[in-house]
Amino acid sequence: MVRVIWAGASRDNLLAELAARYAERIARRVPLRVEDIGTGRGKQPGQVAAWEGRKFLAKLPASSYPVALEAGGRSFSSEKFAAWLEGAMSRAGGDLVFMIGGHEGLAPAVSRRARERLSLSTMTLTHEMARVLLLEQIYRALTILRGEPYHH
Repeated sequence: MVRVIWAGASRDNLLAELAARYAERIARRVPLRVEDIGTGRGKQPGQVAAWEGRKFLAKLPASSYPVALEAGGRSFSSEKFAAWLEGAMSRAGGDLVFMIGGHEGLAPAVSRRARERLSLSTMTLTHEMARVLLLEQIYRALTILRGEPYHH
């Protein structure tokens, strides 16, 4: 199963709708679960990532293959990501889990627990945009792996 875990519900209805559309498309091809761990809003600045980190870590059984989405992670072309995704799904053994932090990013403990770190862009993205881009790229990778054309 592919799982995507993120911190906090989207405040942008258009981005939330777009993420939901890609999640539906992915779920037609592979088992998918999207999870929101909530947000540490209201915590002191600098404590949000740590609070969210505890929530992320609680969602990761030992058999999972966690992947952190971070600015300093590996980046791929869509074709190379498709090949990576195919390999990661076979290596996972359990759930392949993508994790997207909130506005403070992922806590160091979450980054250390990740088996791999990926970057969607060298540019800074909002976590809400990162969700859409990750789901779109997973969907695109699955179409590439099936040899299907991807038009939108």
